[in-house]
Amino acid sequence: MKRVSAPRVIALDTLRGLLIVLMIAEHARQILGGGVRMETPGTPIPAVSADAASLIRLLSHLCAPGFFLLLGIGMALHLEQHAYPLTEARRRFFKRGALLILLQVTVENLGWGFPMLLRAGSAAHAAPLYLGVLFGLGASLIVAAALPPLADAALLALAAGMIASAAVSLPPVLRPWMGWLTSGFFGARVEILYPVLPWSGITLLGLLAGRRCLCDRSSRTAGFPLPLLAALAAVAVWSVGTLLAGNAAFSGWYKYPPSPLFVLGTLSLLMMLLALLAAVPRANLRPLQLLGRHALALYLAHLYLLGIVSLWVYPASMQQTLTIAAGVGVLGAGWCRWRERLARPAPAGNRFDRYSRHYDRFMRLARLNRVGEIRHALTGVRAEGHLLDVGGGTGYLASRLTDLFARIVVVDPSAGMLSLARRRNLPTCQASALALPFADGEFDAVLCTDALHHIKQAGLAIAEMCRVLKPGGRLVILEFHIRGPAGWLFFAFERLLLDRSEFLTPDQLRVLLERQGLRGTTQRISRLQYLYVGQKPVGEPAT
Repeated sequence: MKRVSAPRVIALDTLRGLLIVLMIAEHARQILGGGVRMETPGTPIPAVSADAASLIRLLSHLCAPGFFLLLGIGMALHLEQHAYPLTEARRRFFKRGALLILLQVTVENLGWGFPMLLRAGSAAHAAPLYLGVLFGLGASLIVAAALPPLADAALLALAAGMIASAAVSLPPVLRPWMGWLTSGFFGARVEILYPVLPWSGITLLGLLAGRRCLCDRSSRTAGFPLPLLAALAAVAVWSVGTLLAGNAAFSGWYKYPPSPLFVLGTLSLLMMLLALLAAVPRANLRPLQLLGRHALALYLAHLYLLGIVSLWVYPASMQQTLTIAAGVGVLGAGWCRWRERLARPAPAGNRFDRYSRHYDRFMRLARLNRVGEIRHALTGVRAEGHLLDVGGGTGYLASRLTDLFARIVVVDPSAGMLSLARRRNLPTCQASALALPFADGEFDAVLCTDALHHIKQAGLAIAEMCRVLKPGGRLVILEFHIRGPAGWLFFAFERLLLDRSEFLTPDQLRVLLERQGLRGTTQRISRLQYLYVGQKPVGEPAT
């Protein structure tokens, strides 16, 4: 199966980032009071005028078709890069679509009412339920995933028919799918801004473009054949020329719902932009690429940022609006950069290298160093015994157990953490818990505190700990229990640090240990932590 080349993916990120910039500018104009919120459903898009607000609104019309087009292209690339069975691919797309719809009715819908809630109070704002762009994207993803495999010609015909449906007069029952709807459900007003059928047609066109055009290895034109580019250029020039000619409204362009001419014109411009961006050196457009990689998070967050700003600046002049929009964009880019640096794949342990200087201080302040409980759990192990501290980090805990053991070895993948352990005169070993560089049965006791949730294959790590443990040796594991409010807060804290931790419940941990032949006890020692103490059977090797 062919793989998609890097330049094409980067071009997609760049285009998505450009659309995010236009979107932030337009939404700043709307939220901060710079102009009319949107066109009335069924009315054409006005021709461009000399003022900045009108120009921003006009350019922002590229955003919605662009997001739907990129959604379809992304589906095609995902299917090409991953050899999923059809049922598995559909399941993944269904889940993604459902998540987008959920974000629409919760986070995004609240975000649009957030500015008024801040300025006027909750009692002054009874917002309808807007089913906007995330609803349309989620529904389109589900519709595209539900279709049977179609030939290119059939897919093109179906997409064209779905787009043309927006121009047809429909009975009210079909309007949520094909046209605009303002209606009431359960006493609440619901407005469907992005009806499913016509916008799903744009997604299918993106799927077709990704399937046919982006499979080409050419990075100069984003894979688009030259004859197609020539046709797209002609349509794009015609569209722009029509918009710029005169002051009358462009009668053939309707966004709510999208008319066939609107779709044809915007998609031609977008595909030309995609080909152009693919030909530009990557380094010149890195800020846009950065924004494009985090488009969903920025889309949701910028509504709330603009709402907070409106407390001090409302209504705003056009110059203030553009300045604030630029500030939101810069702040978003900085957050994206920080997030990527924090989550950047690196040699094992490098993430904790960044935390090493502050780790002990945090553990003491949070009262997570359970020295007393650990010492009690290790009481009774022979005095001349050897202890292995797996994931021992800075050696803070191990240094308080030196009177109990003749030898303590701290093993951790983080060089930064181990450098602090060596300052405490502790033997160290930089290694992964999944492949401990020690002989079978080398240690009288093995300790793992607050580290198991960082290991992706916890079962393999436990098997390794049991392997290096002597028959009759003791295994002590201290872990977090994320049930309850304290556990949820800690889980959220881990996610804030972009740590994909996988927390085991006491029952799950016990099952993994029993598979290795260990028998032990588990006890809660705080609202947040539990302690396991087990012993390896004598004369019964672990399985």
